[in-house]
Amino acid sequence: MAHSLAFETNSPAKVMANGMTMQLPVDGTIPREMIPYQYPATPEGRLLAGKELTCKLETNEANLARGKEMFTIFCQNCHGVTGKGDGHLYTSGKFTVPPANLLSERMLAAPIGEVYHVITVGWNTMGAHGPQIRPDDRWNIALYVKNSLQKTNQ
Repeated sequence: MAHSLAFETNSPAKVMANGMTMQLPVDGTIPREMIPYQYPATPEGRLLAGKELTCKLETNEANLARGKEMFTIFCQNCHGVTGKGDGHLYTSGKFTVPPANLLSERMLAAPIGEVYHVITVGWNTMGAHGPQIRPDDRWNIALYVKNSLQKTNQ
């Protein structure tokens, strides 16, 4: 036990039926804390998410601060500090398609569930950030966008 020999990830393993050390997860299993997302990445899915999804997090200083921190890390490069779609990746010419203006009439009217949905599965040229950002942090970003960014930069 003190000096057990571990297998290397991609080394052969005679004890496994397929001879491989690294195995795929059992069909139908879900990693801990990861609930499958039930809304498709379609316009209909976006509208349905907007109607059905509600944020369970409290709108408080701690959650808004966390949302701002996550926005700065994951969103600001494209959407800009104020959310107008003037982030560095666009203004530098490295990304030629303008990101969404989070202060537009459309985004101001969008329910928080739509914001969460778009962060999760993406929209148009924006990629899905669900795999990179935990669900609570996606809600924190949505809270920050709806309750801080949009209210202070109109």
